[in-house]
Amino acid sequence: NAPGCGGLADSRGDHRAACPTSGLLRLRAGPVEAAFGWALREAGARMRENVPLWSMGLERPVPAHDHRAIELVALGLPLYHGLPLACDATLASPLHANGEARPRAAEHTGEALARREDDKLERYPELAASARARLVVLAGEVGGRWSATAAWLLKRLAAAKAAEAPRPL
Repeated sequence: NAPGCGGLADSRGDHRAACPTSGLLRLRAGPVEAAFGWALREAGARMRENVPLWSMGLERPVPAHDHRAIELVALGLPLYHGLPLACDATLASPLHANGEARPRAAEHTGEALARREDDKLERYPELAASARARLVVLAGEVGGRWSATAAWLLKRLAAAKAAEAPRPL
């Protein structure tokens, strides 16, 4: 049995790596968050990490006993008219925790990514509806595919950094 939820672990340990109760999903996200944090800082953002939602001053108040937090908040970027970017980095797998393929994952590229973005919009409705901050879901799929939002953000960050360079003589 797998630690945490009691589900059956397969010979490759895939259940444990995909099980939300084992704690490994949270550990897997750390390097992804660090990489995006580095890219955001490199583009000139001032960063805050693991910011509780209740402390963000959103239009829809979040109670102080709510334990949800956003991993990365980037301030001072020229994106989205200068709004703070509340970034949630997440990894998606085309497989369920039990090892079965997600429906349509083989036929539609990015199927797992779209589901993760929808999950985050449901998890953070206060941010999704906010005019004071922009929720940016930085989703990556196991195997290397990035969501359109994550790819767009990296391109915009590169453009913002390039705009800081002095013009050639």
